[in-house]
Amino acid sequence: MSDGTLLLHHSGASLKALITETAAACSEQPFGAQYNRKKHSAVFRLWAPDALSVALNLYRTAAEQTPVLTVSLTADAVTGIWSGAVSEPDPEGMFYDYTLVLSGGETAAVLDPYAVSMAASVNDGSAGRGAVIDMRGARSLPENGFSAPFVRLRRREDAVIYEISVRDFTIDPSAGTQERGGTFAAFIEKIPYLQRLGVTHVQLMPVVKFYNTDETRQAYESGGAVHGNNYNWGYDPHNYFSPSGWFSLDPVDPYCRVRELRRLIDECHRARIGVLLDVVYNHMAQTRFLDDIVPGYYFRKDAGGFTSDSGCGNDTASERAMMRRLIVDSVRHWVQEYRVDGFRFDLMGLIDAGCVCAAYDAARRINPHTLFIGEGWKMYSGGKTVCFDQHCMTSTDIAGVFNDELRDLLRAGGMREHARGFITGLPVHSEQLYRNMIGSPCRNYMADAPGDNVQYITAHDGLTLHDAVCLNCRLDSHNPEHRAEIVKRIKLGFFCVLVSQGIAFLHGGEELARTKPNACGEENDCIGAFVRNSYRADDSVNGICWKPYPEYECLVPYAAGLIALRKAHGVFRIGDNARIEREASLIGCADGGAGASLCLAYMIEHGGYRWHIFINADIAELSFHTEHALTRAQVFADAERAGARAVREVRGVTIADTHTVTLAPLTAAVVRSAKT
Repeated sequence: MSDGTLLLHHSGASLKALITETAAACSEQPFGAQYNRKKHSAVFRLWAPDALSVALNLYRTAAEQTPVLTVSLTADAVTGIWSGAVSEPDPEGMFYDYTLVLSGGETAAVLDPYAVSMAASVNDGSAGRGAVIDMRGARSLPENGFSAPFVRLRRREDAVIYEISVRDFTIDPSAGTQERGGTFAAFIEKIPYLQRLGVTHVQLMPVVKFYNTDETRQAYESGGAVHGNNYNWGYDPHNYFSPSGWFSLDPVDPYCRVRELRRLIDECHRARIGVLLDVVYNHMAQTRFLDDIVPGYYFRKDAGGFTSDSGCGNDTASERAMMRRLIVDSVRHWVQEYRVDGFRFDLMGLIDAGCVCAAYDAARRINPHTLFIGEGWKMYSGGKTVCFDQHCMTSTDIAGVFNDELRDLLRAGGMREHARGFITGLPVHSEQLYRNMIGSPCRNYMADAPGDNVQYITAHDGLTLHDAVCLNCRLDSHNPEHRAEIVKRIKLGFFCVLVSQGIAFLHGGEELARTKPNACGEENDCIGAFVRNSYRADDSVNGICWKPYPEYECLVPYAAGLIALRKAHGVFRIGDNARIEREASLIGCADGGAGASLCLAYMIEHGGYRWHIFINADIAELSFHTEHALTRAQVFADAERAGARAVREVRGVTIADTHTVTLAPLTAAVVRSAKT
């Protein structure tokens, strides 16, 4: 008996569901409400093989309790798909749900899992209602059109990703946007900032419909509370096809969320910035959203009930035909209808590899430049099903995974927030750090291509870079004398990420010294003076402050300079492990050696030059000796600045002779010399 069969056996899925799933998955019929504007009608389809009857309920408004029309759907015995059409009245703009009667006599009111828009959710415990909208109609499209092309990548290593929550980006009063803060519309006003920073892609934290938020409550929340707020990161999926209304100017209008998200993506494309969606296919906010439709089918179970490798109480069964189709159809929907450039998969290591590959194929048929990245943590404990985790990085190149080995070396993190790393004063093994910097992790997992690695130091989970530096180096940002050191250590973090081989990833706001203060002295989800896990903290914790201390203002041009350096010179985006192995070599630090130390130096011969990368993470001056002469040496990054062109007035970097480079404390440098 196969592992998949064992899972199905334990799940309690009915024999009828197992018989019809393949036929339903292979059906070319689209699910959900398919509106036809010429006929002013819609066809509704739902897979519910165990149901004795399915009734469609239509409502003129989201608040109505009694439907204006109820239609009995008809079942196809081969596929288990129920369908029906409505043309009178014209269903456009109406809201709907389904009433199912199951074989045991139970009745359930369910949300269409394929609903492309929804009524505003007020977090009242209901399953929610879908909205019938014309995705091609004028009300669904931005006023200025929706035609800017996808962002093209010559190779995935060219990507510089900026992760940000739509709300966090503009909700703080310091954002100064004309449109209401925290919305898609306000986000658009900050696109020029992203252009100046130079990132290639913005990764939006979940904008796909999530559950535990009242979408109509959009006012700024202050006070510093870590719990009990309306705030929500969005990792509690409600539906996989509708945008969240919380970010729209009018959450009650089901067209508004669609139109405004499309406009945001189109405006990013006009600025030549790609858009990745952070998607959460590994679990749902509540199992009833799918389990009430086909009991025992969509979620993994064992003898004890729903499995929880995700830690969220349920794991979706992506290895099953109709759960796989739901995920693949969702990915296709976001690429086709919203023109997104790729996806970041939450807990991708819990999604079976076949499902991820099928989703990638579906996306690439529409956009050949689609970028997939995800959390490849090795969490699955179900048996023989192969999930798309870090183990897959030696067998496929369709997606990159977050390199926690590099993160842990640089600053610790993960489950070790209260620990130091290379940039916070802990000597690390130079060889291991070097291997990770050139895209070849050697302990947590192996990778056969640099693009298998998402090179990062912080993400939305855990302390911000600023807070990790303050906590673990015992620095106080309120002390002007400490802020200079904080800046230097943050710069080291930026440097390590942006000169490394792989896909570069930045957590939004780090370049503004983003902090999440624990103003209320909470212990849960906090470490000392800082909030570690702010998924339900209020806006005063999560919102980005656009007016940091004056000492921090140098971080934005420094990060922008490193991005420009990376984009201008292919040496940082080689994209081939074998070539990197030929061209790169580790250099010993004259004051520390190649063992555990607070320095790193290596050289890459590329494009007719020798590029030297030097990092001094010590509080003392350090010197490096190079094997090759630094002939006609130019410095492209020093203690204060970086850029696509050589620095004119070098600071903190001294080339004493043709073989010796000395760096000031807490300084990194890129030095290019000619081959002789």
